[in-house]
Amino acid sequence: MYYLRNKFKNDGYTVWFMLLENLGKAEYHYLDLKEETQLMYLSSEFMITENLLIEIIEALVKLGEFDKDLWQNESILFNEKYIDSISDAYKKRNNDCINKKSLLLLLSSKGRFNKTKSIPKPSKSTLNGDGKPQRRVKDTKVNNILEKREKKFKEKLDKFSEKYPAKILIEFFEYWSEPNKSKTKLKFEMQPTWDLSRRLSRWANSGFNFKKVDGKATYSKKNLPDNYWEPGIK
Repeated sequence: MYYLRNKFKNDGYTVWFMLLENLGKAEYHYLDLKEETQLMYLSSEFMITENLLIEIIEALVKLGEFDKDLWQNESILFNEKYIDSISDAYKKRNNDCINKKSLLLLLSSKGRFNKTKSIPKPSKSTLNGDGKPQRRVKDTKVNNILEKREKKFKEKLDKFSEKYPAKILIEFFEYWSEPNKSKTKLKFEMQPTWDLSRRLSRWANSGFNFKKVDGKATYSKKNLPDNYWEPGIK
């Protein structure tokens, strides 16, 4: 973080570590600065002006420490490298730490950030060559198709945001949107019959606990306390 110290002196370095500390304490490990009062609170805690705080955050975004899309569209600070660093602690509790995909679903359930980040299309020059560029084009098309299906599935779930808690929708989405090995279908698309309303109701009423075992999505019937998903709860 030489750039921060060089440009902002001790303020830059101090703010960076205090932001990480606040991420660790925050529910779902992201900071929402959409409300001016939250920005006022942090600047007061860090003992700097609001303008300087924003300037330091903007620098951190440019350095890739915070997600650019979330900051520019929703004034949200989310650091994927930090999430990766604490994911092992969640795995020990047989639980999954939030990621950008589930965070977007959470925000969408609150009427926020309904945009889906698209994969850039390859240039025409990548269509020729030794076959590897063509493979990348094919993979990109497959990913785009899956992304569109996920988006439609998420939009259907959004309609239930007033009926079910966000964490229920996140668990349900994470489990049923997992693609098969060939990446041709999502899990829910492989069911003989599918009634979203009934499936979601059964999921919520049964107290299913979504988790991953050996990298594969699974679930077990288990009644959990309401605060099970809060950081620090085992």
